[in-house]
Amino acid sequence: LVSYGHVALAPNSWAPGDSDPDDGGVFSRPLRCHEGAAIVRVRQRDGTLLIEWTDEPGVRQPDPEKNFVSQIRRCLRIDEDVSGFHDLCPDARRRRWGRTYRSPTPWEDVVRTITNCNMQWPGTCDMNRKLCSALGTPRGAFPTPAEVARFGSDDLAGRCRLGYRAKWIRAIADLVVGGALDLESIERGVCGTPEERKDAERRIRDLPGVGPFAQANILQLFGRTDALPFDTETCRLWAEKHGASTDKKLRRSVMREAEAYYRARYPGHEWQAYWFDLWRNYEDRRGAEGPRWTIPSRPGEESALSSKAGKVGLQKESRKKPRPESGKRGRKRAALTSLSTRAETPEKVTNNSTEVGEKRRNDDNSRLIRSLRRRNRDCKTPSKLFSVSTM
Repeated sequence: LVSYGHVALAPNSWAPGDSDPDDGGVFSRPLRCHEGAAIVRVRQRDGTLLIEWTDEPGVRQPDPEKNFVSQIRRCLRIDEDVSGFHDLCPDARRRRWGRTYRSPTPWEDVVRTITNCNMQWPGTCDMNRKLCSALGTPRGAFPTPAEVARFGSDDLAGRCRLGYRAKWIRAIADLVVGGALDLESIERGVCGTPEERKDAERRIRDLPGVGPFAQANILQLFGRTDALPFDTETCRLWAEKHGASTDKKLRRSVMREAEAYYRARYPGHEWQAYWFDLWRNYEDRRGAEGPRWTIPSRPGEESALSSKAGKVGLQKESRKKPRPESGKRGRKRAALTSLSTRAETPEKVTNNSTEVGEKRRNDDNSRLIRSLRRRNRDCKTPSKLFSVSTM
């Protein structure tokens, strides 16, 4: 889970585990549902992902599995097969590494990428924080295209400190709302036939505010493992790892050298190899390995992730209805989703960092993390058990 910087952006929250950073910790955020939004929490226990949510009083969710589990599957890339990358990179296989975090929707991925272009990381965090807090979204959820389209670009720039990016984000929102842009169809085409891939690349490149870096980053977020979104961090990595020049005038040359390196050694999996190298570099600078939730290399390695498994009938763990949390608004329901992640016992690590490179957000969220830990310790037994296939 903690494998890509977007996990640290609002409205996401990550509370590390106290004792076992691999099989512990809580990821939470508001997710859109049939009516409004719900706070959804995800944690791993004994190799199984548990998905919990809290509803507003009187709000009915007719199909929570569809509303929440499908979004979490996309966030964690549960259905992606990383065995090809593991064949090329044994160290990544040892660590069960290969799936990087992304957002619940393609729209959110596109907006986050635009806020990350030509901007220092604290500025990107600030923009995303304000997008979730200054536009009146339910429960502080990430704004939908329709919610963004209610504001003019100047208003968006002022409320969310988006600067010149506001006009691009507003323009993309207008295209989506007007039906001229279908990001889900572009995402499907990104990994489709050669003709579909070429068309998807063109449509992404034509989006307002999307340059070479943004296009490559959106491609990897949409599932293309051969994309290489290089930026100044690539040059820093190459200088530290391979002794490349730090002269700004030679950046293009350094990036061409890095691209040739990954294309030759990791064909078809350049993004995963590049980010694995960069992530290990972050870990070396922090002095510890990052936590990860262990997921099988191939979707068929565990029955719960196999397309042949089908869907197991709903089973009840308890006949008692979950009681509302004392002193809190709304009611809590929980689903234990058998996205089985037990493949082989991972090596224990000791890093409990929330994310790489943003100490200020750690400090800002300290009280929230402590509250979240208390709330999860007090959580009642989940009331329903789902088994999810990849069909």
